[in-house]
Amino acid sequence: MGFLHDTPDNLDGWLILATAHIATVGKAMSSPEEVAYPILRKHDVSYVLVIFGGVIGYSGDDINKFLWMVRIAQGVWPDEIQEPNYFNRGEYRVDNEASPTMRNCLMYKMSYYRFAELFGGGQAVDRVRGQQVPTQGPTLDYLEEAFTSENWIVRPRMLRLLNLADMIFV
Repeated sequence: MGFLHDTPDNLDGWLILATAHIATVGKAMSSPEEVAYPILRKHDVSYVLVIFGGVIGYSGDDINKFLWMVRIAQGVWPDEIQEPNYFNRGEYRVDNEASPTMRNCLMYKMSYYRFAELFGGGQAVDRVRGQQVPTQGPTLDYLEEAFTSENWIVRPRMLRLLNLADMIFV
């Protein structure tokens, strides 16, 4: 998306300078919104793009690759990010059995925000993971939907501008 505004993306090309930088993005995506927001603001992020294939069955989406973000972030912040917390009884789940850590992380919330609405009150099903997603989906408090493509694959989120005077930057 950076090329659209003649600005670099944080993870494209020459900007991948260190594992710590990638881990920072992983930490933001693995954390609850209130933890992720100051991290994103500190790095001058205005938009966060998530690729989501749950509607049409595109398995190359971000939620399928998410555990790599968790693992890389855990390598830098092992006391804060721990891969087993994203599993429930050893399973990677996105349904009602998803762990609280998984359901509250930024990646999950951005991916499944408004997803259940597509099913008109019926049972929402993620076609990639073959799991029934909770009817009451997650909310977003620090980001807002900027756009969602017709097939829901492209889903950029815009950071809301909040008063940062009382926030602690990580």
